Formats: sequence, structure tokens, C-alpha cells
Amino acid sequence: TIPLKEALWDLLGFVSPSAKKIGAVNTLVMKDGRLEGHNTDWVPIAAALSRRTTGRALVAGAGGAARAACFAVVEKGWKLVVYARNPEKGKALADAFGGAYVQSLSPAEMASIGAVISTVPGSAHFTVPCLESKPLIFESAYIPKETKLVEQGRQAGCEVVLGVDMLLGQGFEQHKLWCGSSLSEDHQREVTSRVLEFYAEST
Repeated sequence: TIPLKEALWDLLGFVSPSAKKIGAVNTLVMKDGRLEGHNTDWVPIAAALSRRTTGRALVAGAGGAARAACFAVVEKGWKLVVYARNPEKGKALADAFGGAYVQSLSPAEMASIGAVISTVPGSAHFTVPCLESKPLIFESAYIPKETKLVEQGRQAGCEVVLGVDMLLGQGFEQHKLWCGSSLSEDHQREVTSRVLEFYAEST
């Protein structure tokens, strides 16, 4: 996790093509005596974007998860817009994936955004100035379960994907890499139910 997704590179004997393009790993697999690096963070983001008509997608943040989000956006044919408080990092990230960087968000800027993907910590209380276009809201933070952005999205009537959904989605992809097979749909539902029960009990 943060900040190790980008710091492990020199320890790896193999890096998957998607992780190479992303420039960060979140999954390690020991295979044939060498350590492999993979990235599964982008998979649930790409799945959510696939349910919508392509357009402009806003990625908030500039860390390893943001890189995965940018990769998913480009991979699915969306136009990338990056917002980050650090202009240097934000511009570098946008340039790396052929996107545009914005230093501030305005209602005019948000009017053409079809998806908002937040990769900043839940404690940052990130929100956007306007959701009139009813974009997809994709939250990567899973603590707290209901971030300020999620609350804003629900109030505006947007489709919302919770951070816990991303956590589970990328975890199911990790299971494939570690165990060599996918969890059955029944098992996925059981795992999802148990995780949601945990959240219900802890809030």
C-alpha cells in the first residue's frame, strides 16, 4: 500500500505489462523462485467505466492508485483529466498517460465530466463543486465507508461505487494470481456479505 506501490520495483524479477504501464504494483507473487509484481487496482475501475458511455474522466490524486486509475481510464477509451493539489506531480501524471491537468475545479469544468475517480485518502474530505452532469462517482478509499464524495454523489443522484467495492474487486483479481483460479460467484457473494457485515458492525 502507500507508499510502497512505487518503491518495490528494484526487488522484482518480473513485472506484468499492466503494472509496467501503471508504474506501480499492489500484488506480489512468488513464482519459480522469483518475485513477480502485478497491479489489480485498475481492474474494478475499468469494470465500472465499462458500464458508462465514454467521455471525460476526472482522476483526483497523484499516487500509485491514481496511476492505476489513469491507466484504466485510458484503457477504456475515456479522455483523462487529472486534478492534484501538487501541480508538479499532477502535471507529470497527466503527461504520463496523455491526459490534461487542472489545478482547480469549477462548475464549468465539471459540466463535461462523466466520471469522478477519487484516489485520495478518505480523511481528505474531497468533494467536487458540481455534479449536475450526474457523473459516475468511484471512490477508492474504504475508510470511512461513506466518504464526503460518496455522500455528495448520493445526494446528487449519481451512480456510486464505494471504496469497499474496489477493495473487493481488486482482491478477487489477487486471488486469481495467488491461487491460479477465480472465486465462484457464490463465494464472491459470501465474501462481500461478510465484509459489508463488518462495516455495519463497526459503524
